[in-house]
Amino acid sequence: MRLVKAKNYIHCPVRANLLGGWTDQLLWKEKAAVINFSMGWEGPKCPDDYPLTLDTLGRFRSAINGRGTGLGISSIRAGMMYRQSFPEKSSNDYIKFVLEYEKAILGTEGGWQDQIGGLEPGFKLITTPGDDKNRHKKFKIIRCDNHPVVERIILFDTRERRNAGNIGDLVRDLMQRDRKFQNHLRKVAELAEECFEKDADEVIKACNFSWQGFLGFVPKMKLPKPLPKSKKIVGHMLLGAGGGGFGIVFVDKPESRQEVIEILSKSGFWATVPKVMSGIKLIQTEEK
Repeated sequence: MRLVKAKNYIHCPVRANLLGGWTDQLLWKEKAAVINFSMGWEGPKCPDDYPLTLDTLGRFRSAINGRGTGLGISSIRAGMMYRQSFPEKSSNDYIKFVLEYEKAILGTEGGWQDQIGGLEPGFKLITTPGDDKNRHKKFKIIRCDNHPVVERIILFDTRERRNAGNIGDLVRDLMQRDRKFQNHLRKVAELAEECFEKDADEVIKACNFSWQGFLGFVPKMKLPKPLPKSKKIVGHMLLGAGGGGFGIVFVDKPESRQEVIEILSKSGFWATVPKVMSGIKLIQTEEK
């Protein structure tokens, strides 16, 4: 599909996944469910707290350095290109475009949670049916922007980057041949649906179970360096199905976040309080 010249800027968040990652892969032949949210943060390179920008000339700017961040940037960028050129199209249209773009242009086997997570607003549960006709084609999105778990999350950057594609290949292989891994994917999709309307402690418990399970199958997902120890840290996970460089820390209570940010910073991790964002922001420009 040919993209047309745009008449407006787009600012866009990245996405943070909590539960159900990997079930969004097209190779997964069962029902999928993912909890993630559209994420931004305060910073000098983030206009209005949006880390990604696409201008009318197609120039892309990101507040995040490097590839392999785990924030879904390549998929979100493709979705931004499509929405900028065809703002009237539906969510299903741009999701389909990104999946085709990744395969044909980027040569990757990406899923759909990145572009939905960034471009669609809020904290959300995304599900797709298990039947062959609608799986990975039709999506149901439920929002809960004031979910209490958000106030227990810190975003951090390990400052290291890894080839997520290599890790992804390992996971896709397990997805097709390992029954125990398949059972784990079924369980995390089930937990995503069950936990979405539960309290923060239940979501954190499920996220810790999910992450530790993935590490058991793919040890290469582990953090490149350990987090500092603190009783106020009650869990963590790297973002991105490939185990990229950014992650989230869960704290014992909301008022602990600033103290934990300082602890992380002293250990060499960039850290901040993330914000739930309202998806893309379109900035109209005047015709010349």
